[in-house]
Order: sequence, then C-alpha cells, then structure tokens
Amino acid sequence: MRSSSKIFDKLIILFILFQPFIDAITMYQIRSPLKIPSISVLTRGLFFVVIIFWLYKNSSKKFLIYFLLGYFIIDIIYINFFTYNSLYQETAFLFQVFYFSFNIYFFINYDNKVINDKFIYKVYLIYLNLIIIPYLLGIGVYASDYYIGKSGYYGLFNGGNEISAIILGLMPITIYYLIKNKNWFLKLFTLIETLACVILIGTKTILLGTIIIIIYFIFNFIKRNYKIISRKQYIYLGLVFILILVISYFVLPMTPLFKNIYLALKFFNVNSIRDFTNIDVIDSIIFSGRLNLLKSINEIYMNSNILIKIFGLGESTLLNLKLIEIDIFDIFYSIGILGSLVYLIIFILIIKNIKLNSIYKFSFILLLIVSLFTGHILTSTCVSIYFGILVLLSKNDDNYIKK
Repeated sequence: MRSSSKIFDKLIILFILFQPFIDAITMYQIRSPLKIPSISVLTRGLFFVVIIFWLYKNSSKKFLIYFLLGYFIIDIIYINFFTYNSLYQETAFLFQVFYFSFNIYFFINYDNKVINDKFIYKVYLIYLNLIIIPYLLGIGVYASDYYIGKSGYYGLFNGGNEISAIILGLMPITIYYLIKNKNWFLKLFTLIETLACVILIGTKTILLGTIIIIIYFIFNFIKRNYKIISRKQYIYLGLVFILILVISYFVLPMTPLFKNIYLALKFFNVNSIRDFTNIDVIDSIIFSGRLNLLKSINEIYMNSNILIKIFGLGESTLLNLKLIEIDIFDIFYSIGILGSLVYLIIFILIIKNIKLNSIYKFSFILLLIVSLFTGHILTSTCVSIYFGILVLLSKNDDNYIKK
C-alpha cells in the first residue's frame, strides 16, 4: 500500500462524494444551448491524468503506463493523419475506455480508510435523492425526452443505463452496511427510497438487477443459517416471499418497464410465448434492437480496409451510425484489433492483483454482467470509477481484514 498526503486523500474523498453532483451538472450542460466545456470531461479527465502520475510514482508496474502511452501516441498519429474523425472526440473516448482499468489499478495501490461502506452509503443516498426530490418538484429527465412514448424517469441524470448501473453497483454495499446497522428507521427509509427509484427509472437493467440482488442476499442468508433456522422461521420466510410476490403482481404492471414492454409487445404483434422463437422479436423486446445494429456495424467493419480493422472505426463514426450500446462491441469496433488487444492485456494484468471480499466481488461481477447486455458501463467514467472503489471498499472492510 502506498502512502499519500492528507490533502491528496481529502481531494479523493471530495471527488467521490461529488460524483452525483458532477453528473447532475453535466445533465444541465448537455441540455444548455451554451457551448461550455463539460464539467464531467474536465474533472474526470483531470482525475485520470492525476492517477496516472500517482501510479507512475507509487506503483511497481510502471510498464503498464508506458504501454498505455505508447498505444495512445500511435493511435493519435493514426487518427490525425489517416482519418477524418474528430481528434478531440477520439482522444476523449480513449480516456473513457482506459479509465476503467486504471481506476481499478489506482485503488489497488491506494489506501484511504475514510472511504468505507458508511461513506458509500451516503453517496448512494445522494444519488437516490437526486432522482426523488426533482421528481417531486416536477423537474428532471424523462425517458420520453429521448424516446417517444417510452416511460421512465431519470431525475437529474442524463441516461437510464448509467444511473441504473450506479444504483445496482452500490445497492449490495448499502444492504450489507444496513444489515450491520441497528437503526431500523434508516433501513426502512432507504428501502422506500430505493424501491421508489427502481420503479421511477423503470429500465430492464435496474429491475432485473434488483431481483438478482434480492435473490443473492436471501440465498446467502439461508446458506449461513439453514442449520439454525427453525420450522417456524421457514414458514415466516415463506410468507414474506409470498407477500413479495403478491405486492409485485399488483405493483410491477404500474412500473414504466412493464408499460414499455406492453407497448413493444403490441407494436411487434407478440401474442404468445411462441413468438419469442423469432430472433427479431427477441432482439426488439430483450435487446432493444442492439443485435440488429451489431450486425449492421459488423458488416461495415468487415468491408473496411486493413487499417480500419487494426485501429477501429472510431467513436465518431459509431456515433454517426449509432452506438450498439453493448460495451464490449462498442469498444472493439471503435478502437479495433490493436486497441482491443492493448485493452485486454492491461485489464488481465491488473485484474490479477484484485482481491475482493464476497459482497464486493458480487457487485463487481454484477456490473460486468450488466455491461454485456447494455451500454455505458465500462465506457462511462461516471460508472466505471465504482469498479475501482469496490476494490478499496473490500480492503477497508473490517470482516475482510480480520480473516
């Protein structure tokens, strides 16, 4: 572990604490007619540069930094002299892509005991209330602002994918913290706010992810206590489960997700489960048309020249065509074979050093799985920073330290 100055530690704490506010300000900047630099790009770009310098000074694997910089130089030369893509946009995308791996590497080497479960719980509450309070005030972003007829509300955040992933990533840590906390008011308050946000956001990602998290905690509870749980307690657990099913039966049809699914089923004339044997129906309902878009992008890529295959189409080109919004494919087609190899090598070398306690490992894997089905997880700096924070939280977990 490397020591840091108290000022540096406080800046890291403030940076993490202000993540929700940075995203809220960015939302207003995106919607503003004023052409001013994005606070997200400025702050997170600066943070990326800072952690690269910190790692160069404190880490044992400096060759990773040389490897990254070497690739950056080669790719920037290619973009500048061999393409018509925006150099600024492509460089910014490279920062976004490699922000993920180097954040993890930074938090593997960095130590700060203040950043613990209680601290992250406070950050989680800030996210929730930047959805709930604006909703009560009648302001914020609705899914219908982007997609006609689509239901869902994102609060002061610009995209449903990003805020869904952030809440899912932090939710297990929050539950873990509240299980150890004896304040029942805090537990009830957080439960109500969490359910409200899950219903308001209404994406497939957040609803299915929440169900997976609930199943995980129930399974863990039974696994740890099955020998001491009495027959009466099993009956209580069964009644609670039935109660959840009954509430879900009445509540879920009122959520934005079910309204969106109903409209999609009606639009694609899906009348029975047999209709799901059609790949176009599966793509439209489950993947929101991503598989069809993947096919189109792949055809363009395969018909391109060898340089484009090596260096990629570029994010500028993908944005003009439309992002696939499955991160691994957006990364591959943007930065090509060479960039993807560099990305994979760096990720493997860094991931070998990760040691995660069970709950943090679960959150980490959950976010990775989410990135396989939706976009803006690995490539969005507002989400990818939490992969690294999970590593630090695991190091700071008292139960983990005692083992």
